[in-house]
Amino acid sequence: MSHPNIYCLEEKRNIEGHVRKHCRACKTFYQREWRKTEKGQKAQDEYNERIKHSPGYEAKKQVFMALKAGRLKRPDDMNCVDCGARAEVYDHRDYNKPLDVEPVCRSCNTFRGPALNK
Repeated sequence: MSHPNIYCLEEKRNIEGHVRKHCRACKTFYQREWRKTEKGQKAQDEYNERIKHSPGYEAKKQVFMALKAGRLKRPDDMNCVDCGARAEVYDHRDYNKPLDVEPVCRSCNTFRGPALNK
């Protein structure tokens, strides 16, 4: 596996200013190469199964499909319902009502905790 760009001069900082080990293109390249290995495929399969069996998988999938179809506006075009900052994600309070979501920033989403799953 060779490095995609030996002389990569891209600024290796994320949005928050933290230094990254690799530029985005290099990280993507390494991840794709790793997933081709037997160990990488096994890890990816385990991850996919864990995600599919998580409580909010179907609800999140329905929100994604509604965003794609244009039935929901992108959350980053709205303000957080809790603090008024720019929203980044939709928050479910009940996974049984998949499209009953509120736009929130990440910190408020973390503060709210997990949704109900009855």
